[in-house]
Amino acid sequence: MKRLIALILALTIILCTFSSCSKAEEADDTKKIGAEDETVPEDTDSEDIYDDSTDGEVEDEPDDTEAEPESTKPEDEPSEENVNSDTDNSESISDICAAVSTCVVEVTAEFNMITDSQYHYAMMSTGSGVIISSDGYILTADHVITDSDSGSLADAVTVRLNNSAEYEAEIIGSDPSSNIALLKVDAADLEFATVGNSDTVATGEQIIVAAYPLGELGVITFGTISATNRDINGEDVETTIIQIAAAVKPGNSGGGLFNTRGELIGIVNGKEAESLGYAIPINEAVYVAGELREHGYVTGKTYIGISIADVTDSHTAYNYFGSTETGVYISLAQEGYNDGVLEYGDRITAVNGTEISSSAEVKEIISESEAGDTLTFTISRDSNLYDVEVMCFEYSPKNAISSEE
Repeated sequence: MKRLIALILALTIILCTFSSCSKAEEADDTKKIGAEDETVPEDTDSEDIYDDSTDGEVEDEPDDTEAEPESTKPEDEPSEENVNSDTDNSESISDICAAVSTCVVEVTAEFNMITDSQYHYAMMSTGSGVIISSDGYILTADHVITDSDSGSLADAVTVRLNNSAEYEAEIIGSDPSSNIALLKVDAADLEFATVGNSDTVATGEQIIVAAYPLGELGVITFGTISATNRDINGEDVETTIIQIAAAVKPGNSGGGLFNTRGELIGIVNGKEAESLGYAIPINEAVYVAGELREHGYVTGKTYIGISIADVTDSHTAYNYFGSTETGVYISLAQEGYNDGVLEYGDRITAVNGTEISSSAEVKEIISESEAGDTLTFTISRDSNLYDVEVMCFEYSPKNAISSEE
């Protein structure tokens, strides 16, 4: 009996121990599963939230992703704004060309010529001009309305506007040294040019040339400024010009040189080649126009009454002046200025003790003097050297027209 009771107790203890172990193993398994469940959110958190979450802040994420291509758009891809900008610029240049064309005119000069045999005939000269005021003042080149051989002004001048209207023009005055002339037509409310500032032009700047080459109505050409402040010293012309790389044709003289804002910056003076031309800076042209309008000529210039020429070979010197010496010769002595002091054929060797080697040097000394000054010329005449006192006068061209007439 005692053994039976002991066996029952032993079995009871074993069963209790087995039950405790099973519970412990279940607890351990539960802990392991719990630990594994805690790591799942770390691995799947972002994916589950992105796909399934209904939180408002998280739902904004797809919008940012879709907007990303705008920020990565290539910079060189033309935008609608850029395209419109290019179109507007093209239209503005077209508008500018149309505007400058309305203030450019054709100038036709007529000269009544008489030959030695008293034969009468008419000679025509054509060029261009630019209207600078609504009441009909027009700038052109002096050589358009002046006969190059005689130096006389045209007997009649006709101006044709962009709308084909024609007017008889009055010559207010001309200035051969700057190659500028001022005309006036009897008209009102004319389209006129906006005057710019030629002192600010720069080499490489784009320009527009508007003129009437060979009678063609309002021709526009484009080019660039290839040089500024170029000095021109001819027999009659002493000025500073703007050199342009643009198509310049016969008849362009007197036309307008404009910048890309449509401002008048020069008066076309002539050409050296088909694609190389010159223009008088508008600041100079406007100053000359003011002098011509008020006085009929440019005041303050010094004149001694002679024309001079550079002779560089003995053959020419002998044929024209009876000497074999080369140098600077007086080719014309005008009456009323230094009569009996300077004569045709005199060779100028020095001025105020400074030796002379070119006519440009003589002209520079004269231009730097004032009316009333006296210059000492050393001249060679009949193989003898003489020092003579030369009086300076204020320049007043023989064909100057007084505004008071």
